[in-house]
Amino acid sequence: MWDRLRNSWIPRCLFLGTLAMAVVIIVAVIVCPWLPDSLPVVPLFAADVTVRRTALASAAALVVTAFVFFRPAARPKKPSPNEPPPGNMAGA
Repeated sequence: MWDRLRNSWIPRCLFLGTLAMAVVIIVAVIVCPWLPDSLPVVPLFAADVTVRRTALASAAALVVTAFVFFRPAARPKKPSPNEPPPGNMAGA
């Protein structure tokens, strides 16, 4: 049970969580220019081009991180019953 959790669920949750954080950053960059200045971060995202570009680059880096480190492993392919079993002899 723990192997299944470690090999399947945890990488999947980390993958989806990292992608979700990237989406939150992108949505913050898009929505902040139209929000009222109620929070101290909103004017920074709304007015500063450098902060927006850095946030978008960070979101792209999070997407790359998700696909490189937390990609769910592919399930192993089951051998078909028609294939002969592998031989015990090495060589060509």
